Amino acid sequence: MKTKTILSLLLITSIGIQTITAQSLRKKVKKSVEALTEQINTLSQEEITQLDQIAFKIKKIAFNNEGTDVLFIDNSNTENSQLAMIWLNTAFQYYNLKIESQSAGINIDVNKPISGFNSLSQYGFSVKKANTGKPNQYWVEYSNGSSWLVFAKSLKDVQQNTSKGLSIIVDNSQIDNENLTIKFDLSNEDELPLQMVYIAAQINHLNKTKN
Repeated sequence: MKTKTILSLLLITSIGIQTITAQSLRKKVKKSVEALTEQINTLSQEEITQLDQIAFKIKKIAFNNEGTDVLFIDNSNTENSQLAMIWLNTAFQYYNLKIESQSAGINIDVNKPISGFNSLSQYGFSVKKANTGKPNQYWVEYSNGSSWLVFAKSLKDVQQNTSKGLSIIVDNSQIDNENLTIKFDLSNEDELPLQMVYIAAQINHLNKTKN
């Protein structure tokens, strides 16, 4: 049986087990995560190989460090690094994984709106402009009464406030220190939610089979 078929069966089977731990997510968001899990077979073997490597690295690093464990980096922090952060945190919430992700940009522009938020509503998220007095800040509600405040952040500021973790560069940006840094193309916005859900599902699977 092919690798991705085996993984599909394992991950789909785990949906029922996650019912209790996913209660904090909005009903439509939770159902969206479950629907994405059922689409594992649409990922290519090459994607699965890359995602497995990322999942293994996150698992290895996350449980040996406190603070932010995954950091998505692109040039301006106004595009797919933000969506990757939202989706990976959502998947972590679904699988009750005590891991956190953030996103940051190398050359941020706070006056530039964050793109891609329109796609979130179809999955059950609610996105509203934040009344913080600062431009282009948003509340992304993932459960009833719980939201993430999302805005462009500089790589320097995020690194100063977090411990060492895994950095994932999602575009052609370059950073000086590439220790614990990998590159993964997230330019396909349609596949991004599934890719992030797969990473969390695989970490959950690794946790259950580590013994």
